Amino acid sequence: MKKRVFVSCVLAAAMLLSACSGDSGRRSRRDRDDDDDRESRRERETEETEEPVLITVEETRASATTAETTAETAAETAAAVSDEVRTAAYTGYLELIEENEDEIRAYNWMSTMSAGRGVMAPTEEVPLALYDVTGDGLEELFMMKADNNMYATLYVYTYDVPSQSCYNILTLEYFDVLAGGGGRYAIAPLDPGFLFVYTSSGDEEWTERYTVYQYNGAVLFQSGVIQEHSYPTDDYSDTIYEYTMNEEAITEDDFDSARDEVYDYIEGVLQYNYISDSDMVTVLSGVDSYAMSYDDMHDYLSSLI
Repeated sequence: MKKRVFVSCVLAAAMLLSACSGDSGRRSRRDRDDDDDRESRRERETEETEEPVLITVEETRASATTAETTAETAAETAAAVSDEVRTAAYTGYLELIEENEDEIRAYNWMSTMSAGRGVMAPTEEVPLALYDVTGDGLEELFMMKADNNMYATLYVYTYDVPSQSCYNILTLEYFDVLAGGGGRYAIAPLDPGFLFVYTSSGDEEWTERYTVYQYNGAVLFQSGVIQEHSYPTDDYSDTIYEYTMNEEAITEDDFDSARDEVYDYIEGVLQYNYISDSDMVTVLSGVDSYAMSYDDMHDYLSSLI
């Protein structure tokens, strides 16, 4: 069975950059002293893989080239972003949250700490965040909006300099449904150009999804997903677990390896709620949180203009 295929595909650029040019300027939350050993292990496992990877060679090369360029120029790009552009972007973001204030505030079931579910649950609604996930030197706006007080949608906006306007680069509808007190999720940046989304939901059957999105210069697109699906046997005497990568069956060991390797890139969390996965709790409890309430984000953006 294929090993390390998930991360090898969706984080190809980060690995290539690490192998070819050393430190990219970002450090994992874990000690990166073992990067060389880890890269050698990936190379050996890739050589042992007899089946083709889940995306084409051309796509892998394009992915690596695009993200390598992004990583190499991120620092230069950040320095080149003028105060005028930043002010315009923050003004646009402020207008966005003001226009959507009612829907943002309507996402009011995020706080679950008081409900006795305080495993990585925020103490207040924090549906907004700012973070440069594209690696272009300018932060993106992450926004959760509730529709009909029944479900919330995640929107990610960036600022386009030529058109001098904000535009949406990712929309995840029905991201958090008001059922059983709300969903369990985490959104975290990986290396520049990559975004990680974890969701956990179910009742008798339970699904945990670990998805990586990649920025292609225009939008964030899904570049890989692993999933653990569990359900009871007919007589409820045991639990059956099924593991997939991009909808293809994999072993539990391959699933764990892919998940743990993604964990190694997480340095901060953008938004989160009621995380139940014990490994995820361990990872996120030691990183910075960028999530903000509506009032805090409004005050912060106002101070930057």
